[in-house]
Amino acid sequence: MNNEYTLTLEDMPGWDKYKIDEQHTTGIQGKSSVASHMASVSVIKKNLQINLPGSECANVRIFDMKGHQVINRTIRANNESINMEALASGLYIVKIQGQNFTQSIKFHVKLK
Repeated sequence: MNNEYTLTLEDMPGWDKYKIDEQHTTGIQGKSSVASHMASVSVIKKNLQINLPGSECANVRIFDMKGHQVINRTIRANNESINMEALASGLYIVKIQGQNFTQSIKFHVKLK
């Protein structure tokens, strides 16, 4: 820490005014950018609602932050949902892989 190239908090202007914006929510949250050739994903209560483009089928895999796969399911219909009641609180990544697309979405499960 005594090196001239080391910067400490005291040397950084405005560090004491920095504020972390925290949002506390309940339920599952996720975001997805929708393109014409990608699935539309929304979260309703503890269900992951997936609308596939056209009449495609897709493989849906959900991973925890340790990389363990917790759900692996093939969906074949539009407006299909995956119940996630059994998932513990935490961050998860859902990977949706169809014939013409692959997309990943991060979401948070928080128990009430």
